[in-house]
Amino acid sequence: QILAAAGAPFVSRETDRELVTPTGAALVAELCQFAQPPLRLRAVGMGFGQRHLPWPNLCRVLLCEGVGDQGAGVGGWGLGVGDSELEEDEVVLLETNIDDMNPQIYGYLVDQLLGAGALDAWLTPIAMKKGRPGTLVSVLAPPPAAARLARLLLRETSTLGVRQRPMARIKAPRRLITVATSAGPIRAKARLLDGAWTAQPEYDDCRAAAERTGRPLHEILAEAAAAARVAVS
Repeated sequence: QILAAAGAPFVSRETDRELVTPTGAALVAELCQFAQPPLRLRAVGMGFGQRHLPWPNLCRVLLCEGVGDQGAGVGGWGLGVGDSELEEDEVVLLETNIDDMNPQIYGYLVDQLLGAGALDAWLTPIAMKKGRPGTLVSVLAPPPAAARLARLLLRETSTLGVRQRPMARIKAPRRLITVATSAGPIRAKARLLDGAWTAQPEYDDCRAAAERTGRPLHEILAEAAAAARVAVS
């Protein structure tokens, strides 16, 4: 009754033994939230009981923290929890400071990072030790690609090390669509927010169409944006 009142899920077992004491049930009902948010494991504790059961008499407790949980957000689980429309995943931020590399390389470097699977890559001017101007190279990577992208940074730049930091990402649902225009098919990125879809045309597609047709780029951008709005409405 204690667990039922707390809305706890149950799994039945074929046994005539008591598996949950009233004290244990009260602690679970008071301290636990019965949900499955994204978690990051910090520690594991295990204890064995003395009764002989048809399965291992083992209690295991996982100490976790919510992904992106900084003590704020809905329910203490991060910004995305509590909003069924938003999505949440994990990414890795790679960073390195460089002050001794030919600046002509940076454009090539960003292209290589994006081509190798980076979600995003950007450059930030910074002031380094002894007042030397430098560049902060930042890369947003899917966790499986983080090591590969870090190696690429080490290979293509003069840096001696790359910092990495796991991060939680809150994102709106999105999809890639293709719309028909007088300059040919143009891809557009559509996203869902507050129950409504919006879309923006892909710049590279519009630029390629402008170069192919000789038309002004701004005209093709405007036409593709209007077609994308109609497609998601």
